[in-house]
Amino acid sequence: MTRGGAESRIPTLEELKRKGMLEQLEYLRRMEDLYRAQAKEGDVSALGRYIFGFPNDDFHDELARALREETNAILALPPRVGKTQTVIHFCLSEIAKNPDIRILYVSAADDMATLVSQSIRMCIESDERYRELFPHVKPDKRRGWSDGEWFVKREKPLKDPTFTALGKGGSVLSRGADLLIADDLISQPDEVATAYQRDKLSDWFNKVFLSRAEPQSRVFVVAARWASDDISGRLEREMLANGKPKYKVIRFPAVAETPEGKKYLWENQRPAEYWEAKR
Repeated sequence: MTRGGAESRIPTLEELKRKGMLEQLEYLRRMEDLYRAQAKEGDVSALGRYIFGFPNDDFHDELARALREETNAILALPPRVGKTQTVIHFCLSEIAKNPDIRILYVSAADDMATLVSQSIRMCIESDERYRELFPHVKPDKRRGWSDGEWFVKREKPLKDPTFTALGKGGSVLSRGADLLIADDLISQPDEVATAYQRDKLSDWFNKVFLSRAEPQSRVFVVAARWASDDISGRLEREMLANGKPKYKVIRFPAVAETPEGKKYLWENQRPAEYWEAKR
């Protein structure tokens, strides 16, 4: 008997399960509210979790912090670990913070750059959560809303698009940029198999891509390493030669040796067998 005369009863397994589910749902709701608040304040990882449900790992958070806090950086990661998705979250956050921003995004080919442009554009135009968080970010379809370049509404009458997307080797005429992102300019090893190919890409990177930067612009090279003298390698070597650390270099190895043993990148999505097969 319980106090007050009511008969005591052991809850059923179904009731315990239901209670556990309710507690879990309440926890998820609290976390969602937290991600929403953090995304609104400019947290790139929280934006990815809240809007895209992206399964961030610790290294994604570190990557996002580097994009948000560094001026110029070389971010070296292996393929297929969500680096481009993190770049998408970063661009959406930067546009919300400053709709006057001009972003130049370059990838290995036009179609790859177009997919990223479409993802960002569609989120701005139709994602309910993004629009609720950042109602001031609105498409400016009168000025342009195509895959290659598009505008959001701004206070300043700037001529350059909010976002320009193209493949490596493309032409960027009369465009200035506040944020320049080179994301996986090389998609497979045979694109940099010869010194001629590497020299040609380096020449375009320095003479065309970097020529769009202003004195206060930020430049990010986000890439897997394919050769010792690929774009990332050459930039690092130039810094060592002239003693000027223009870029911060952050590496995220696929497999790291630690005192506790091997640590695999994004292990909850890419198990040890995945990485070991690629070694």
